[in-house]
Amino acid sequence: MHIREVKTAKKVADVVLQTNKNINQKIRFNFTIDNKRARTQGGIVYLIVVNNIIYKIGYTRAKSGISSAMVSYQGGLGGSPSLRTFAIHLLIYYELEKDNVVEIYAIFSDVIKGTIKGLFKEHENVSIYPSHEMENLCRKDYFSVEHSYPLWNYKENRKDFPKEIQIEHAKHISVQKAK
Repeated sequence: MHIREVKTAKKVADVVLQTNKNINQKIRFNFTIDNKRARTQGGIVYLIVVNNIIYKIGYTRAKSGISSAMVSYQGGLGGSPSLRTFAIHLLIYYELEKDNVVEIYAIFSDVIKGTIKGLFKEHENVSIYPSHEMENLCRKDYFSVEHSYPLWNYKENRKDFPKEIQIEHAKHISVQKAK
């Protein structure tokens, strides 16, 4: 699906190759929105877009907003990342290496106030972040048009990450544990 078909998303970052070779990152996010908006918590769905085509739909509830969510992908080769984080980092890197344009779009929703039941009582005026529900709706909308999920939504497509990335991830985790 072409990003121009999406009416609710705003471009928030360009993704570029990391030029500082002394750090354990291959990519960097250059945000195109102001720092305050990039760090605002709320309901956030992000779209990873390659050459104007949506490759991944995800969501975040990160307290520091969309910038915090993207930092986990940016640092995808440091520490002991999940396979998903590691894979998306490398998939973005591979696209940039082919001189493709990678951008991040986001759909923002304000915090909703509501009543939530706890163990002993109802808690009123609780901040609710509808990120996951938004993501489900976005994936459903995408599927209704494309009859599949975006290419990098491996779990939803019931596919495994590429074998070579799984092997690289296993090696990376092994090295990290040895440290």
